[in-house]
Amino acid sequence: MKRIFILMTVLAAGIVSQSCDEREIPTFGEERYIYVEWAKDVTDKNFICSFITTLEDDKTVGIPLRFAGRTLTEDTEYAVKLGTETDVTEGEYELPERFVFRKGYFQDTLYVTFTRSERMQQNSYKLVLNLVSNENFLATQRDATSATIIVSDMISQPEWWDETVINSYLGPYSDKKFRLFLSEIYSGDYGALSADEKRAYALQFKEYVEQNDIREDNNEPMVVPVV
Repeated sequence: MKRIFILMTVLAAGIVSQSCDEREIPTFGEERYIYVEWAKDVTDKNFICSFITTLEDDKTVGIPLRFAGRTLTEDTEYAVKLGTETDVTEGEYELPERFVFRKGYFQDTLYVTFTRSERMQQNSYKLVLNLVSNENFLATQRDATSATIIVSDMISQPEWWDETVINSYLGPYSDKKFRLFLSEIYSGDYGALSADEKRAYALQFKEYVEQNDIREDNNEPMVVPVV
């Protein structure tokens, strides 16, 4: 009986000791991990900012962010660092003064505003933003802490602007004509439209050109042959 009592006493002491140890082990999950939220089927992980579909000089791009961890009970700042690959210049983009994740949300958006510049008509440029760890968030998820935004104002003749479009709908191609058509009439895939839809949009464009006396860069009248 004495041996059994001693054994039970030892076991009980061990259990008590183990319970104390478990309470002293620091709990994990207190951290918050921030990352760029990509759609599951995305393969090209670049954001695009193109000015060809607007006449406005400013355009805003939103980068979706998410974090894993404890719920935010107050607006909380996260940290962003400019990537060395960035080649847009000051004056061509604007970032928020503070990067803040709103309380109560697990998803938020980082907005960047770009300003059109003349050199964007000749080339594309990029802004690279890297999430970095701070006292509020850890940015450690591989392949999900960097966002690249490619910005341009370049335009070129699309494949669908073929002889049929030239002769029956929109007329000879020019960059100016394409920009106007995209910004004022239709910015989707014109080539995928039916013949009736193509004619309807071309008629709208013809009316716009004639009412505003639009001319090409060489001062010749802009021709839209659709009837």
